[in-house]
Amino acid sequence: MFDWTGTDDPTAWLVVPDAIELVGGLLPGGWPDVRARNHNLVLQARDGLCAALGIEPPAPDEMLGAMAALPLPDAEDGAVPSGWAEDPLADVLRHRWGIEVPVMSWPAPPHRLLRVSAQLYNRPEEYEALAEALSTELLPATPKPPIA
Repeated sequence: MFDWTGTDDPTAWLVVPDAIELVGGLLPGGWPDVRARNHNLVLQARDGLCAALGIEPPAPDEMLGAMAALPLPDAEDGAVPSGWAEDPLADVLRHRWGIEVPVMSWPAPPHRLLRVSAQLYNRPEEYEALAEALSTELLPATPKPPIA
């Protein structure tokens, strides 16, 4: 019944060398500059988000590449997603704030974490907006804007 997986289009595989060359050519120092820029941006993002959440960075700087995961306050009773269901906070961030970011249960409900990554197309202002959204949505006594 599910024997056919669709077309076997090799385009994605064939374009990998060109994609590597393209991204490496976007900064004067090539891939070392790309990696350094992304690492520095994710550190800046992580630090701003930790400040907004009132937490310490959960991992040393040298353990991060271009991604960081941050613990969030536990989900409220009844707001714990099951299976592959999306965390309600991710839905609020998307619809109220226009922010797309993974929020997942980890290591198990009601515990959860948020993951941010940095790439050449990201800007510090995007992480600042996320910090504002998280502090508004997660910290008590902060007025919440209506969902759009």
